Amino acid sequence: MNPEDTWILVVEDDPVMAQMCERALRSQGYQVHTCPDGVQALERLAAQPYDLVLTDVRLPGMDGMALLEAVRARYPQTTVILMTAYADIEAAVRAVEAGAFDYLPKPFTRDQLRTTVQRALEYRQLLDENREFRRRLEQVYELPYAFADLVGQSPAFRSVIQQALKVAPSAVSVLITGESGTGKERLARAIHRASPRADGPFVVVDCASIPETLLESELFGYEPGAFTGATHRKKGLIETAHGGTLFFDEIGELPPYLQAKLLRVLQERRLRRLGGSEEIPVDFRLIAATHRDLAQMVREGRFREDLWFRIHVVTLHIPPLRERREDILLLAHYFLNELNQRGGRRVEGFTSAALLILQEYAWPGNVRELRNVIEYAHAMGEGPWITPLDLPPELVRATRTTWPEEESMPWPESILLKPFYEARREVLARFERAYFRQLLQRSQGRIGTAAQMADLHRAVLYRFLRKHRLVHRRRKSEEAQDD
Repeated sequence: MNPEDTWILVVEDDPVMAQMCERALRSQGYQVHTCPDGVQALERLAAQPYDLVLTDVRLPGMDGMALLEAVRARYPQTTVILMTAYADIEAAVRAVEAGAFDYLPKPFTRDQLRTTVQRALEYRQLLDENREFRRRLEQVYELPYAFADLVGQSPAFRSVIQQALKVAPSAVSVLITGESGTGKERLARAIHRASPRADGPFVVVDCASIPETLLESELFGYEPGAFTGATHRKKGLIETAHGGTLFFDEIGELPPYLQAKLLRVLQERRLRRLGGSEEIPVDFRLIAATHRDLAQMVREGRFREDLWFRIHVVTLHIPPLRERREDILLLAHYFLNELNQRGGRRVEGFTSAALLILQEYAWPGNVRELRNVIEYAHAMGEGPWITPLDLPPELVRATRTTWPEEESMPWPESILLKPFYEARREVLARFERAYFRQLLQRSQGRIGTAAQMADLHRAVLYRFLRKHRLVHRRRKSEEAQDD
């Protein structure tokens, strides 16, 4: 947060202490006001939004604990720090448990005050950033419930979803292509849920995992005595899918002789169990998926051309995660929310450094790998935020190869000699200024257009622009004329 746009309210009835706090914080560039009691503090908060309230526990009239409760109820986005004498430490700890960010035991130094305030404001910024991701997650789609778990905002992914929405109500066969881990089965299930067959079964045939010697009996079922060990009648997966959807995962692994048998079932809508003579009618919708190039396999004679024409009436291609990087952080927050809802440890979100690593990684395992990484970090971490230390070490090492070398870094070498947090703030500030300056140029200064291009809420965008002095504070009537 830019100190010049950060407003702090100091609530302290001791004039000497109040003046010390005010001077120490103003020297850092913060906008600081003081007042002697909780009642006046609430009056100021009603008239002016504050980012942080620094309050003594013992105050005349409304004490610091009552003020904390009121601020938490009325202004939940305002951070509160308590100042307390050593005799009140136990009460201060209870206050932290009730929602205060931290407490400062008196007497404290100016440096201790500045450090605690800085940590509190960094915590607030993390909350704001993760809250913004949650808002975007909630507003990503205006889609039916059937597609609710398909998360992505990139144009390529949204195009796939729109095509799937169109094809779902029909009965045509669908082929879903894409690398392993991109979510082909999840898309197939969404199409099934949005189809007229939603009340019927969704049956999965995993051609890659079922041994070839068992695949035929698994698909077509068998009668007693059909082979050694066949002591009872068993329905096959195709017959089980009657009235619903049959999903062939990795259909490119289907042996040639079974390709011919499947084609016959698709043409005649009948099958015969192994060892049986009865023709059994079957009615199902076929959805197939593969990470292979079936057209090339047809040219090489490894996949039947007539079956190929049958199964790809409509083809949906899910792009790999590395080609839709704008979806990475959104998916990371989605998976984290899922894990939080299961109970156990609750994690507020990700630090900026962790998000940078997730954004830079190549994700050869696509969405499945990302989900596994978030589960690992959720299980292994200990604090309220996921940091780089919580991510798998091999992932962190892999992203380092994409970072610029020191001699080509776009900042002076002197930055590397500064304390880490100070250096990080300066580097991020340089990036933000460059990004938003170019954004305003591309949008010709139109704030609404710039917000859409950056995928930010207008209020968040304004905060960044004011932070870097790229726009002046204006009246609401003027802001409304931007677009």
